Amino acid sequence: MKRADVSRKRYIIAFLLATGIFSIGLLLGITLTSAKLSEVEKLQIEFRNRLINLEMEDLLTEGKICQFSDVDDLVDELNKIGETLTSIEDDPGTNRDELVALKEYYSLLEIRHMVYMQKFNEQCGKKLDIILYFYSNDDEKCVDCASQGYILSYIRNKYSNVRIYSYDIDIDNPAIRTLMKINNVTAAPSLVINDDLYAGYNDKKFVEEKISN
Repeated sequence: MKRADVSRKRYIIAFLLATGIFSIGLLLGITLTSAKLSEVEKLQIEFRNRLINLEMEDLLTEGKICQFSDVDDLVDELNKIGETLTSIEDDPGTNRDELVALKEYYSLLEIRHMVYMQKFNEQCGKKLDIILYFYSNDDEKCVDCASQGYILSYIRNKYSNVRIYSYDIDIDNPAIRTLMKINNVTAAPSLVINDDLYAGYNDKKFVEEKISN
């Protein structure tokens, strides 16, 4: 067999192997992403049920919310859902429609929990700093959103008294639009810290100065 024929066969085999490996990797990626989306859906249902239970307890005890020791424990579950969604957001194998639907539902759970935490603050004399973060994944629309997100992750991990709720302004949902309207948010990034609006990018030092750490 001629050397040229051998080389050609090697190239063909190498190409087929590379194509096969890529295809298998893509399929595995899609499968793993699908599994993560299913896990998010499961976590959201569990979170919703726990939150509804707290709301029912609040009603049954005529608003004695302060006696519930697990009122604020839900924040860890909420953060876990958000982190999982973030980890799969840029995955090319993600079903975009399913992802957007889960993000929208997550935003509604955030709003529901945020309102509950505000009530917890007022009625129980707590000093939790509540931060609303309005962002966009569109780099052209929000060049500073990634940096702002990193800063807020740092703040959340460092200060136990801070509760951060993130909302994608590109999600077309009436509740998110209403939240933006009542806080006068018109662009991303924007922070609402303890009911005060700070539009544009805000560095770590600025955010730390605005919270009661």
